[in-house]
Amino acid sequence: MALYNNELHAVSAFRRVVEVSEPDSFHSLDDLVIHINETFRTVMKACGYAEAGRIGIKRKMLKVAKYVQSD
Repeated sequence: MALYNNELHAVSAFRRVVEVSEPDSFHSLDDLVIHINETFRTVMKACGYAEAGRIGIKRKMLKVAKYVQSD
């Protein structure tokens, strides 16, 4: 249960990182993805979130980026 709660907090932190990121300030989708990954990694380390949360979120983020690029 503790890991589950930890991952829920990580998802909330990720949502905040995405919310404060301004997509128009990046030259490409890849730049935005890199920014979000690096910022989220910093937040995860600072808050002590489990690495499993970051891995799952990164996998989903890359899946969405691939979908957006295919349009």
